[in-house]
Amino acid sequence: MLHFAITLLPSRLREASFALLLSLISTFAAAHDTWFAASVRPSGGPSVEGRSAQVELALQLGSGDLFPTMNNSASPARVLRASMLGRDRGLLTIESQTAQSLNFRADPGEETAVLAIAQLKPKAIELDAASVKQYLTELGEPVEIASRYAKTGRWRELYTKNAKMWIRLKPGRADPSLLASTGLPYELVFKADPTLLAPGDSMQVCALALGKPVAGALVGLINQRGVRKTQVAGRDGCVQFKRPRTMLDAQGVAAHRYLLQSILVLPSALEGTDWESHFASLAVYDARISGKLRKR
Repeated sequence: MLHFAITLLPSRLREASFALLLSLISTFAAAHDTWFAASVRPSGGPSVEGRSAQVELALQLGSGDLFPTMNNSASPARVLRASMLGRDRGLLTIESQTAQSLNFRADPGEETAVLAIAQLKPKAIELDAASVKQYLTELGEPVEIASRYAKTGRWRELYTKNAKMWIRLKPGRADPSLLASTGLPYELVFKADPTLLAPGDSMQVCALALGKPVAGALVGLINQRGVRKTQVAGRDGCVQFKRPRTMLDAQGVAAHRYLLQSILVLPSALEGTDWESHFASLAVYDARISGKLRKR
């Protein structure tokens, strides 16, 4: 159970008297996690003056019970922002939708690395007493939240989803802007390019709410096999993890991908709402490694 005060947040987030940052392990909560997955495919363009042929990014946005398997698609109507950052910035184009994911396409051009971003519109949900009891149990019986709920006897929540993905396409220096805050309500930001690290190297990631560090943030790292580790952020909002090693997927193909995630829950000052929660995910995908090694 973690408690801390947020004093630097602008707008209505500053009105909250306290905040609880949490990351949930159970299926009940994990089903709410939303993240990006990616793959690279040839665009059909020829090689030019010694440069490699152009590629196209295929991006999937969805949620699931356990990373990396998506079970539910994001709704196109809820997409408030979908873009790709690099030296050149552009919007992500919705290509199709399945039951598992909302699918985007993007042309990264000559970028060495890009950052995909999706912000979903807020959505309201109300939990019954039994669901709240289960929820509080899985949160570790947080005193402030339990006490506030006992006084009101209701749980009306407004939640937002903020998904990002760091995608390494080829060797070279990534644009420094990928390490900056994107202004999302809640997000995770790397201190350095994670795809330049060797397995086991220390990598630092920071939790930011509207660009301001969230002290005491609980951040989870989930590898491709669904194994999860957590770290608690210091006053600067940052945690450190060891860079996961590349793993083989079910087909025996190497895939270097993993997910960082966190949830910020705040008491709400909005009429008709008791709580505001902000989900943040930051996936990593290195296209230079994925698919090149096979099980022997």
